[in-house]
Amino acid sequence: MVLMQVTVPEGLQGGDAMSVLVGEQEFTLTVPDGLEAGALIEVDLPVDEGAPDADPPPEEAMTEKVIVTVPAGLGPGDPFSVETAWGGVFEITVPDGVYEGDAIEVELPTQASQGPAEPSPPPREPSPPPREPSPPPREPSPESPPRKPLGPATCAAELPGRRVQLVKLVAKPVMNHKKGTCLSYDAERDRCVVKIDNMAPAVAVKWENLEELPPDDVEVRSSDPPEAPPAGIYYAGDKVLVERSNGSTSEASIVEYDEVMETYVVDVGGGMLKYGVEESYITPVEHSKVRCGEHFEGRSVRIPHLKHMLALTRRVHEADLNGTVRGYNEKTGRYTVHMKSGAIERNIRFNEMKVVYHLIK
Repeated sequence: MVLMQVTVPEGLQGGDAMSVLVGEQEFTLTVPDGLEAGALIEVDLPVDEGAPDADPPPEEAMTEKVIVTVPAGLGPGDPFSVETAWGGVFEITVPDGVYEGDAIEVELPTQASQGPAEPSPPPREPSPPPREPSPPPREPSPESPPRKPLGPATCAAELPGRRVQLVKLVAKPVMNHKKGTCLSYDAERDRCVVKIDNMAPAVAVKWENLEELPPDDVEVRSSDPPEAPPAGIYYAGDKVLVERSNGSTSEASIVEYDEVMETYVVDVGGGMLKYGVEESYITPVEHSKVRCGEHFEGRSVRIPHLKHMLALTRRVHEADLNGTVRGYNEKTGRYTVHMKSGAIERNIRFNEMKVVYHLIK
């Protein structure tokens, strides 16, 4: 019922019928005795508040933008948790090019998106004091049997949430025996999405290239990325151009080096490998062909031990640890490296530099 005030129309008086239109609903009233045209009367009408012309309640936003700061010690690809003002906790991954101390904007679900909160139970009334002595304690119930662990996965769809390691990879043999966690299964592509420990981004892997690990296997966190193994004068994963028989070139990446035949195996894409490629048919893409000691000039390297030296005086960033080879002193056998931070590091030994292996370049 809705309480409304209406005015008696011209020409009507007590006992006459009058109509009142509310939205699309029409009501007929009788003018009370003693009232004339222009009089104000108050009536209680059974208006349907759910009528189609009623304005719908505004929809609550399902997401909200939040500014968060990357915690210390984390870099691109590392996950961390964010707690919202309403108590929700979500895990996000540090984007590429973002490091500890940087502020990033992320879009998180709102409390409204989680559905209505469960009503809290009514307060319990205090129990009356016992009238009789308490009964003797019951015999302890036998312990419930331990939960039976999940059996080994029998298909790719059962792998999400389990620990796995990569096996039988041909195009990227350096990744064999790397461990990770299966995040999901893409049924359309028939691939498992796997987050390799301490590497980013997640990769799609075939069922036959995964081996399930024991349930008690856990990730060993490390701030240092994996090292690329050497392959001849190059390193596994190096991007190169390979000359074809007709003189044209195609993009490829170094897989390994055959020391007996003194030729390379390269990945030309789509999991296709090309064997027996001679060094003279290969041109590097990411650095020059000018030799600089055991490296090429412009080779990207990482100097891990700088982290411990610099941490004594200030916070260390990724740009302090990564740089490119700029020179080599043949007398001392030391290298000069131009760091991404702008600093110049001299007197660097060959074994103090690491070439990082990237899943995707």
